[in-house]
Amino acid sequence: WTERLCLLCLDVGSKLAMGIAFVIIRANEYHRTLTSVLKHVSTSNVALISILRGSFDFMLPCTADETGNCKLPPTSASDMLRLESELGRPIAGLQIGELLCDERERESFTAYVKNTLRQAETQDSFSMMTLSTQGEWSTEHPGQAPPVAQVLNCRMACGITAPMEKGHKAVRCAIHLSVVPQSSLTFGQTSWRLMAAV
Repeated sequence: WTERLCLLCLDVGSKLAMGIAFVIIRANEYHRTLTSVLKHVSTSNVALISILRGSFDFMLPCTADETGNCKLPPTSASDMLRLESELGRPIAGLQIGELLCDERERESFTAYVKNTLRQAETQDSFSMMTLSTQGEWSTEHPGQAPPVAQVLNCRMACGITAPMEKGHKAVRCAIHLSVVPQSSLTFGQTSWRLMAAV
């Protein structure tokens, strides 16, 4: 009986040790893979931000909802402070639409936000795409490529908080919206984080 008990304990102990060893090995492999993916994504994001900074003057984080409202954060970052100086008015916490000159431009911007969010929702088919060093997209559908980025040309009102009136100064600008990737586990979301390049 004692011999059987010892053999049983040794058997169970060896199996547990092997199981723990395999878990540790797999955890290290998973950690290395995840670290590699995060480095790749981070490098890609830095490259994209660099491209945007080469074409636009201000990079503004904002939050958009399904109605097309796009709200700036309540605190002013460095780019927001520079844009405030350019417009001569505070912009922290405002809707980007409130910065525009008239109702027609606000309606165009709202439609632009909705279209940007709609494109982001249908980009699951582009999530597995890769771009080769030769500039070729690899995808399960030959000839398919990501959608072309759009830019909205508009005017921002200077020095006022009310809608644009005759005689007030306005600054012509181009706005590009880019949706920040969300977790695939986020269901029923009602707001999206965006980056507005102006």
